[in-house]
Amino acid sequence: EQYLNLDLLPFGNADMKDVNGTVVFNCQHGPDECYINEVQTCAVKYVHPTRKLLDFVACMLSHNDPTKAGEPCAQKVGTDWGVLNRCSTGPEGTELLYEMGLRTRGHQPPIKYVPWIEVNGMHNVTIQKRAQDDLFGFACELLGPETPRICKKPSPYYCFSGQ
Repeated sequence: EQYLNLDLLPFGNADMKDVNGTVVFNCQHGPDECYINEVQTCAVKYVHPTRKLLDFVACMLSHNDPTKAGEPCAQKVGTDWGVLNRCSTGPEGTELLYEMGLRTRGHQPPIKYVPWIEVNGMHNVTIQKRAQDDLFGFACELLGPETPRICKKPSPYYCFSGQ
């Protein structure tokens, strides 16, 4: 975490609108995606450190049914599913997802697709491809001479693979 600052915005290409004083989300891939976004938005607030958050998100997204992955993934990374569940199914989750929506829609330059990856405030095709193909290796490469020991001999501690 001393070398990398990640800012996750789990909102995607969703729309949001006010319907009689209630925020309603319409996600690109349907209600399940909105639920997953809410769980992950709550995780951004409550799951720390960052690598535990990344493991939680990776675990959920690699699961056959991400809508049912929250509890087992929370157990796997050692975080409290009760907190995340209460957040994601209550008004707090709605408010947090609304804030993610505002941040996503207000991003400059505008986010055109997801995932949208920036490094040091910059986005281009090369950065996007390198980060998606090998984020760990790309981050180590960007550190140059300040590369930490883990970059020279990666530990088995990576995001969980497969469920």
